[in-house]
Amino acid sequence: GVILLPVGALFRGGNDEKIRRQMIDDNYIDAVIEFPIGVIPGTAVKTALVIFKKHRSSQDIYILDLSKEAAKEYFEKVSKTGLTITEHGIDIISEMVKNRLEVDGLSRRINKEEVLDNQCNLCAGVYMQESIDTAIQVQDITDLVNRNKVLYDKLAHLNVRFNEIIERI
Repeated sequence: GVILLPVGALFRGGNDEKIRRQMIDDNYIDAVIEFPIGVIPGTAVKTALVIFKKHRSSQDIYILDLSKEAAKEYFEKVSKTGLTITEHGIDIISEMVKNRLEVDGLSRRINKEEVLDNQCNLCAGVYMQESIDTAIQVQDITDLVNRNKVLYDKLAHLNVRFNEIIERI
Protein backbone atom coordinates (compact mmCIF):
# COMPACT_ATOMS: atom_id res chain seq x y z
CA GLY A 1 0.00 0.00 0.00
CA VAL A 2 0.93 3.63 -0.39
CA ILE A 3 -0.20 6.73 1.48
CA LEU A 4 0.51 10.40 0.74
CA LEU A 5 1.07 12.41 3.93
CA PRO A 6 2.20 15.88 4.93
CA VAL A 7 5.82 15.62 6.10
CA GLY A 8 4.73 16.58 9.61
CA ALA A 9 3.23 13.11 10.02
CA LEU A 10 6.76 11.69 9.68
CA PHE A 11 8.08 13.37 12.82
CA ARG A 12 5.19 14.53 15.05
CA GLY A 13 5.00 13.01 18.50
CA GLY A 14 1.95 11.72 20.31
CA ASN A 15 -0.38 9.40 18.42
CA ASP A 16 1.54 9.90 15.16
CA GLU A 17 4.70 8.59 16.82
CA LYS A 18 2.83 5.63 18.33
CA ILE A 19 1.43 4.69 14.92
CA ARG A 20 4.87 4.98 13.26
CA ARG A 21 6.47 2.93 16.05
CA GLN A 22 3.89 0.15 15.65
CA MET A 23 4.36 0.04 11.88
CA ILE A 24 8.14 -0.02 12.30
CA ASP A 25 7.92 -2.77 14.93
CA ASP A 26 5.66 -4.77 12.59
CA ASN A 27 8.14 -4.10 9.73
CA TYR A 28 5.45 -2.69 7.43
CA ILE A 29 7.25 0.48 6.26
CA ASP A 30 9.28 -0.28 3.16
CA ALA A 31 10.14 3.20 1.87
CA VAL A 32 9.57 6.91 2.44
CA ILE A 33 9.79 9.34 -0.48
CA GLU A 34 9.79 13.06 0.38
CA PHE A 35 8.63 15.45 -2.35
CA PRO A 36 9.42 19.14 -2.79
CA ILE A 37 6.86 21.82 -2.03
CA GLY A 38 4.50 22.30 -4.98
CA VAL A 39 3.77 18.70 -5.94
CA ILE A 40 0.25 19.02 -4.53
CA PRO A 41 -1.32 21.83 -6.62
CA GLY A 42 -2.39 24.95 -4.77
CA THR A 43 -0.58 24.14 -1.54
CA ALA A 44 2.76 24.98 0.00
CA VAL A 45 2.85 21.74 1.94
CA LYS A 46 5.82 19.40 1.69
CA THR A 47 4.53 15.85 1.29
CA ALA A 48 5.83 12.31 1.42
CA LEU A 49 4.78 8.93 0.10
CA VAL A 50 5.05 6.11 2.59
CA ILE A 51 5.20 2.68 0.95
CA PHE A 52 3.98 -0.28 3.00
CA LYS A 53 4.63 -3.99 2.47
CA LYS A 54 3.55 -6.95 4.53
CA HIS A 55 5.81 -9.94 5.08
CA ARG A 56 9.04 -8.10 4.23
CA SER A 57 12.31 -9.93 4.70
CA SER A 58 14.31 -6.70 4.77
CA GLN A 59 14.56 -4.91 8.11
CA ASP A 60 15.63 -1.54 6.65
CA ILE A 61 13.63 1.41 5.36
CA TYR A 62 14.54 3.10 2.09
CA ILE A 63 14.53 6.90 2.36
CA LEU A 64 14.51 9.08 -0.78
CA ASP A 65 14.57 12.88 -0.52
CA LEU A 66 13.33 14.38 -3.78
CA SER A 67 13.29 17.89 -2.30
CA LYS A 68 17.07 18.12 -2.73
CA GLU A 69 18.73 20.06 -5.54
CA ALA A 70 20.10 16.79 -6.95
CA ALA A 71 16.51 15.66 -7.71
CA LYS A 72 15.50 18.91 -9.42
CA GLU A 73 15.84 17.36 -12.88
CA TYR A 74 13.03 14.89 -12.10
CA PHE A 75 10.43 17.68 -11.93
CA GLU A 76 9.10 20.45 -14.13
CA LYS A 77 7.17 23.58 -13.23
CA VAL A 78 3.52 23.53 -14.27
CA SER A 79 2.56 26.84 -12.67
CA LYS A 80 4.08 29.59 -10.59
CA THR A 81 4.28 27.29 -7.58
CA GLY A 82 3.31 23.87 -8.97
CA LEU A 83 5.55 20.98 -9.94
CA THR A 84 4.99 17.69 -11.69
CA ILE A 85 7.22 14.67 -12.03
CA THR A 86 8.59 14.19 -15.55
CA GLU A 87 8.41 10.84 -17.37
CA HIS A 88 12.19 10.61 -17.00
CA GLY A 89 11.78 11.36 -13.28
CA ILE A 90 9.21 8.59 -12.86
CA ASP A 91 11.56 6.11 -14.53
CA ILE A 92 14.57 7.11 -12.41
CA ILE A 93 12.62 7.29 -9.14
CA SER A 94 10.96 3.92 -9.80
CA GLU A 95 14.34 2.35 -10.51
CA MET A 96 15.87 3.86 -7.38
CA VAL A 97 13.07 2.64 -5.11
CA LYS A 98 12.80 -0.79 -6.75
CA ASN A 99 16.54 -1.44 -6.42
CA ARG A 100 16.94 0.60 -3.21
CA LEU A 101 19.80 2.54 -4.79
CA GLU A 102 21.77 4.72 -2.42
CA VAL A 103 22.79 8.11 -3.82
CA ASP A 104 24.90 10.35 -1.59
CA GLY A 105 22.73 13.09 -0.09
CA LEU A 106 19.60 11.87 -1.90
CA SER A 107 18.77 8.39 -0.67
CA ARG A 108 19.84 5.68 1.73
CA ARG A 109 18.67 2.64 3.61
CA ILE A 110 18.24 3.07 7.34
CA ASN A 111 17.97 0.26 9.83
CA LYS A 112 15.16 -0.17 12.31
CA GLU A 113 17.36 0.57 15.34
CA GLU A 114 18.48 3.90 13.87
CA VAL A 115 14.83 4.93 13.37
CA LEU A 116 13.85 3.85 16.87
CA ASP A 117 16.82 5.82 18.30
CA ASN A 118 15.38 8.91 16.56
CA GLN A 119 11.88 8.60 18.12
CA CYS A 120 10.62 6.93 14.93
CA ASN A 121 11.29 10.09 12.93
CA LEU A 122 11.08 9.19 9.24
CA CYS A 123 12.16 12.57 7.79
CA ALA A 124 14.95 12.23 5.27
CA GLY A 125 16.90 15.18 6.68
CA VAL A 126 17.53 13.30 9.92
CA TYR A 127 19.38 10.53 8.10
CA MET A 128 21.09 12.31 5.22
CA GLN A 129 23.57 15.07 5.72
CA GLU A 130 24.85 17.08 2.78
CA SER A 131 28.57 16.83 2.30
CA ILE A 132 30.39 20.03 3.21
CA ASP A 133 31.44 20.43 -0.45
CA THR A 134 27.80 20.48 -1.52
CA ALA A 135 26.58 22.75 1.25
CA ILE A 136 29.37 25.32 0.95
CA GLN A 137 30.77 26.48 -2.34
CA VAL A 138 34.45 27.31 -2.03
CA GLN A 139 35.60 29.92 -4.52
CA ASP A 140 38.73 31.91 -5.22
CA ILE A 141 37.96 35.42 -3.99
CA THR A 142 40.96 37.12 -5.59
CA ASP A 143 38.77 38.71 -8.28
CA LEU A 144 36.32 39.96 -5.65
CA VAL A 145 39.12 41.45 -3.54
CA ASN A 146 40.62 43.18 -6.60
CA ARG A 147 37.21 44.53 -7.67
CA ASN A 148 36.59 45.77 -4.13
CA LYS A 149 39.94 47.64 -4.16
CA VAL A 150 39.13 49.30 -7.50
CA LEU A 151 35.72 50.40 -6.23
CA TYR A 152 37.19 51.64 -2.96
CA ASP A 153 39.80 53.71 -4.86
CA LYS A 154 37.05 55.21 -7.06
CA LEU A 155 35.02 56.05 -3.96
CA ALA A 156 38.03 57.74 -2.33
CA HIS A 157 38.65 59.77 -5.52
CA LEU A 158 34.98 60.82 -5.71
CA ASN A 159 35.05 61.79 -2.04
CA VAL A 160 38.09 64.05 -2.64
CA ARG A 161 36.36 65.67 -5.64
CA PHE A 162 33.16 66.12 -3.64
CA ASN A 163 35.05 67.88 -0.82
CA GLU A 164 36.81 70.15 -3.36
CA ILE A 165 33.45 71.18 -4.83
CA ILE A 166 31.97 71.80 -1.37
CA GLU A 167 34.92 74.04 -0.43
CA ARG A 168 34.32 76.20 -3.54
CA ILE A 169 30.69 76.76 -2.64
